Order: sequence, then structure tokens, then C-alpha cells
Amino acid sequence: MLFQNLDVYKLSLQLAIELHKATLTFPKGTGYELGDQIRRASSSVPSNIAEGAMRNSPKEFIQYVAIARGSCAELHTQLAIAQGVGILETGDYQAKVERIGQMLTALLKSLRRKSESP
Repeated sequence: MLFQNLDVYKLSLQLAIELHKATLTFPKGTGYELGDQIRRASSSVPSNIAEGAMRNSPKEFIQYVAIARGSCAELHTQLAIAQGVGILETGDYQAKVERIGQMLTALLKSLRRKSESP
């Protein structure tokens, strides 16, 4: 499976790029630290999809997709904090994170079904 063809990879990569750009203007101090966390979590989602897809077994791919889903939840929380402290409007970003989370859950279910089939 080529990870570059997965819609969830494409969408999460695009979101990571958007969030990297959006957080570059965060204020120094707490805003800067939060921006760094957002950049790392958003990058982690497509990175884990890619790394897992290139591993040696379906079981490892499942593990990395699960990690990507955890990073997605982390990103959701960090965006909520950024909105709460007034440094980022997150409506569109949160909707994309939720969609990516749904897509990761569906991918996990599919991969698990395939790994359990004889």
C-alpha cells in the first residue's frame, strides 16, 4: 500500500502544512510553546501513517495508525487551548481534525479486519 495514495494521509499532511503556517505568528512565551506543540502533533499524524505503511507487517501498520489517531486527539486538545486563550480561530481546523480522526478510525477497522482474515 502506498501511503501517499491514502486520503487520510493527504488530508493530514495538508492540515499539518496549514497549521505550521498559522502558528508561525503565535506570540512569544506560552503562545510560542503551544504553537510548537501544535506543529509537532500535526506533523505526527501523517508521519506515523507513512512510517507505519513502510513497516514490515500489517500489525506494525495498525500500531502506527493507532499512534496517529492519538496524535489527532492531542492536536484537537491543543487547538481547543489555542482558541480558548484567543490566539487561533480553530473552527475549520477542528472540523478537519475530527474528519481525520474518523478516517483513521475507519482505516484501523479495515486494517484489523484484513489482519484477522485467513
